[in-house]
Amino acid sequence: RIMPVASDQLYHAHSLRPVGSRGERVAVSVVAALRERVEQRLTVLEDAELTPTSVTVQPAALCHYAEFCLGENAGPAGIFVREGDRDYVTVCSRGFLIASHHVRASAEGGYRGVLLREIERSLPERCGEQAVVVTAASPQEGELSLENIAPSGFFPAGVTASESEIIAIGAALGQLGEGGAQMNLLPEAMVAIEQGIGLREIGLSALVGVLALILVASIGLKNLSISNALAAELT
Repeated sequence: RIMPVASDQLYHAHSLRPVGSRGERVAVSVVAALRERVEQRLTVLEDAELTPTSVTVQPAALCHYAEFCLGENAGPAGIFVREGDRDYVTVCSRGFLIASHHVRASAEGGYRGVLLREIERSLPERCGEQAVVVTAASPQEGELSLENIAPSGFFPAGVTASESEIIAIGAALGQLGEGGAQMNLLPEAMVAIEQGIGLREIGLSALVGVLALILVASIGLKNLSISNALAAELT
């Protein structure tokens, strides 16, 4: 009822959270994407032998949010979210989502130990940089929370953002182009280099201007002709 396309043409997901002083109401966040666009990107990834196992908005949204809050000059970030008895890590670097999967943090030296191993495995060129550990729950020493990495004044005074709300903010930042880096998977020979205004654009602009002047002149002449005809009839 909300999206202007049929439901079978969409990938969609939603999250629920109680609101109100006693949780007597429920807020629903819905995220949807056109199935055709998602499948185009899946095809590109499969051709590159990078077949994803699932499509979900949460890791990408967390990556956009962290990139916006921490800035592009920050070190690699690991965002840890706990669901039940499982920990999930989203690793991002300079706007790119590097990895997202389930981890056994307690058996791998805690969150920082997990993040350092992920950087060593997936980002060896950034091993010497200061890694940033961000948690959705209460942070421990040396860790940051999703909320307190936000710039000053980002949230209204007295407002505590929930994990679901932060994920929704991250998804919105990604759509606005404020979250992370854009990526072009086309072969280098097929990538068109962005250029300034060329002769073709100047010529088209001049043609549009000439046609506009002709249109204005024709309207003026027609109105003048009608006025002369009316004046002749009145006299």
